[in-house]
Parts: sequence; C-alpha cells; structure tokens
Amino acid sequence: MKTKTVVKIFMLVIILTAIILTILAFTALPKLAEFSASTYKRVAHLATPVRYYVLLTAIPFYLILFNTFKICDSIYRDKIFSQEPSICLKKISFYAFIISIMYILLLLFFYYNKFSEPLLLLILGLIIFAALSVALFAKIMYILIVKACYLQKEHDLTI
Repeated sequence: MKTKTVVKIFMLVIILTAIILTILAFTALPKLAEFSASTYKRVAHLATPVRYYVLLTAIPFYLILFNTFKICDSIYRDKIFSQEPSICLKKISFYAFIISIMYILLLLFFYYNKFSEPLLLLILGLIIFAALSVALFAKIMYILIVKACYLQKEHDLTI
C-alpha cells in the first residue's frame, strides 16, 4: 500500500475516533455515572463531579487527536522534517502529561474520599501509565525530528 493511502486511512481513523468518543461521552458516560451512583451508595454524591471531570480530561485528548491529525497531514504533504510536526509532537507530549496529572489528581481525590476499589485503581493506573507513555514517546519523537531537521538543514547548506 502506498504511504499516502495509509496516511489518509489513519487520518480517517482519527476523525472516526473523535466522533465515536464524543458520542460515547454524551451517551454512555451519564449512564455509567448513574450505574456507579446506584451501585456505590456511599459515594453517589461524587458521580456528577467525576463525570464532569472526566469530560474535562477529554479536552487535552481531543487536542492530542488534532495534533496527530496535523502530523499526518504533514506526512501526506511530504513535510515531515519541518517545524510543524516537531511543534505538534511537543504539544502532544505536553497534553499527554496534563492528562496523566489530571488522572493522578482524580486518583488522589478518590483516595481522600476513602473510595479505593481495586478495579477503579487499576483503570486509573492504566490511564496514567498510557498517558505517561504517550508523553514520553512524543517527547522522544520530538527530539528525533528536531535533530533530523537540523541535519537536513546542515546537509542543504553544504550542497
């Protein structure tokens, strides 16, 4: 398969992911909060604030998707070793780090309210680990792209 075709497919997947997650956030998340409130009566008062907090964490996630889309667009236009993808990678790293901080705060919030169910701790831990992994990977890719841009510019000057 050609690179441009794969990139177009990936861009379509990013758009579909954003649409599906938006639909789920406004349909399934309220039902999940309702179910949690009815299952765990002692922390039912936390269902609504946590639901809005999770919706708030979607903002940096959508910003990550947007910047990933911009990187795909740069690949499609054959401008991967330029300033734009490196800036996008730097932003992705920052947003992923913000997501991990937000979920660490949520974890501490649950711990402070004496609600530490093992499954909840596992899910929050996985989200934190995944966000930190994305942040680290994006930062490494940012450093590589910046070095490649420097080498390309140096190579262009010698010719």
